Amino acid sequence: MNDDYLINLLPSEYLPKPEFKGFPVFFIILIAAVALYCFQDYTRLQRTLEDVQGQKQSLDALIQKNNKDAVAFLDIQARSRMMYAYGISVWSTLHQNPPWIDVYNSIEESIPPDMWIESLKLIGGSERKWPSFSMVGMVAGNKPETVLDFYNKMMDPTSKFERVKISGYTFIKIKGQDAITFNMTFSLRKIAFLGI
Repeated sequence: MNDDYLINLLPSEYLPKPEFKGFPVFFIILIAAVALYCFQDYTRLQRTLEDVQGQKQSLDALIQKNNKDAVAFLDIQARSRMMYAYGISVWSTLHQNPPWIDVYNSIEESIPPDMWIESLKLIGGSERKWPSFSMVGMVAGNKPETVLDFYNKMMDPTSKFERVKISGYTFIKIKGQDAITFNMTFSLRKIAFLGI
């Protein structure tokens, strides 16, 4: 017998609450909505992943192309760095140091006859400070006055040199001939070589 034909005579406060008969339909709709949301999210993530993979492939191709170019230009870059360093050293040699040929010629012009330079060395110096010189000279014969004349010439106020010091001289024999060796240190007068 069908429950729809039964008459319930209970007062309304005791009547049972009617059952919600649409629950299965609601549950199916809820499951479908969740499934649709998950599917849309999955497809969105798949599109994003494909976009990222496409960008990665294009970036990989660009990196490969640039890498080939970079390897081809490494030699040029190394040469340009070397040329730049060479240019800087030439510039500093020309502008921060004395003109070495002029310095040597001035020393040579100061040397009297029968005297010659055994060695000439730079002492100290930096980019901002000009170096001093250490010279070993030799005089033919037994003439210490030649060494003293050269010393006086270097000490002269009109000389291109300053802080001249001589550490004495020594009498020696070279192949049976008398000679004198001496050590001298001196600095350059900047105004003499810079034209100031």
